[in-house]
Amino acid sequence: MTAAAGVRVHASALHAFLTRVYATLGLAPDDAAIAAEQAVDAELRGVVSHGCVRVGTFVERLRRGTINPRPRAQTLVDLPGWFLLDGDRGMAAPLGRRAMDLAMAKAQANGIGDHYRKMVNAFAEGVARSPNPGANVIAGTRA
Repeated sequence: MTAAAGVRVHASALHAFLTRVYATLGLAPDDAAIAAEQAVDAELRGVVSHGCVRVGTFVERLRRGTINPRPRAQTLVDLPGWFLLDGDRGMAAPLGRRAMDLAMAKAQANGIGDHYRKMVNAFAEGVARSPNPGANVIAGTRA
């Protein structure tokens, strides 16, 4: 056991810290909060592989420019039950949130909401958010 393994941080304090980190690196305040929320949520669910362990990688990628802190995501194809999103190399959590919201709206309106993301840093938000029963959401990505 390392010394850090016994350290506990309240979820709200961790969220506030991570939000400041991401905002300092150029993310819009709402996007920074969503990225922080995703990491904290992963930690709280015990999925540490997608929690704070990823922050250092994201910081490095934001500093190098591999991740675009202010992406201009575009819907390239928009059909009633499916869309293709170009994420402009943005952070997965904020783009994933927007994509899942749109997919859920399509599912509500059409019975299915399917989407595919490209040029997104990683895949996030696909499992944690689910639509109302009876609506089907399918998500895919290719970074």
